[in-house]
Amino acid sequence: MIVQLTKYAEEVSAKADRESRLAQVMLTMGADGVLIYEGEKFHHFEGKKFDEGKIKSVVGAGDSFLGGFTAGLLSKQSLADCVENGQLCAEKTLASEKNVSPEITPALIQLK
Repeated sequence: MIVQLTKYAEEVSAKADRESRLAQVMLTMGADGVLIYEGEKFHHFEGKKFDEGKIKSVVGAGDSFLGGFTAGLLSKQSLADCVENGQLCAEKTLASEKNVSPEITPALIQLK
C-alpha cells in the first residue's frame, strides 16, 4: 500500500509543482501513519495507536489533524512535531462527540 501511495504522491506533487509550486504533498493513512512528499524526498511518520473503545465519532478527525499540523507549520515546528500536533488533535476529536473537540487549544499543541 505504501508503494502505491508513494507513486500517487509523486504524481500529485509533480502536477502540483508545475501548476502551483506546491512545496509538499501529505497523505494521511490512519493507523498506517502519514506520508509527506517534499520535492524528491519522502518522510513517513508512524501512525498513532488510538484506543478504539474511546472513539465516539470519526467526524472531524481529519480536519483536526490538518489544523494541528498547519498550526505547527505556521509556528515553524519540525515536520515530526507538526505530525505529532495533528495526531494529538485528531485523537481529541475522535474521543469527542463534537465535530472538533473543544479541548483543542494552542496550549494543547504548545504553539510558540
